[in-house]
Amino acid sequence: MKTEKIIIAGFGGQGSIALGYLLAGAGMYDDLHVSHFPSYGAEMRGGTANCSVIISSEEITSPVMEKATSAIIMNDPSLAKFESRIQPKGLLLLNTDVVQTRPVRKDLTVVSLQANQMAEQSGNLMGANIFMGGVYIALTKIATPDSFRRAIKELFKKKSQKIIDSNIQIFDTALKYKA
Repeated sequence: MKTEKIIIAGFGGQGSIALGYLLAGAGMYDDLHVSHFPSYGAEMRGGTANCSVIISSEEITSPVMEKATSAIIMNDPSLAKFESRIQPKGLLLLNTDVVQTRPVRKDLTVVSLQANQMAEQSGNLMGANIFMGGVYIALTKIATPDSFRRAIKELFKKKSQKIIDSNIQIFDTALKYKA
């Protein structure tokens, strides 16, 4: 049995909720059980946004999680709020282009990523979340790259093909990234 319980958090507009949707979609396309539970701050863009995603080979009995196996953190307030909610020996991905503080806990596997910089280098200024998701998929193997690409196509189907291609390109770049 494989189960990942993921917290994704950042400012509204950083794509935390979208990344959760993409991970859940990828899990569904791989015929896994998924739960996606978003939470928005009152301000939306610029406020706080987070979601919890569970992807499992077994049935999920509740979308509520006490401890996450992993967290993808896009800003300092989210690190302060969610670091304690990661299980011991859990995985913590940090967007260090925005997150300036360091985790307090020493029992986590921390992967520091300059996701904004990587997105900009790929020509997709809004793709930091996709980059973080690609590295997450590469590290955990919780879903296949093809299913994540399929989820990108679904999420952005009403956008231009250029946007879809750009997001797939940054995802593919992230799959090869060596932290």
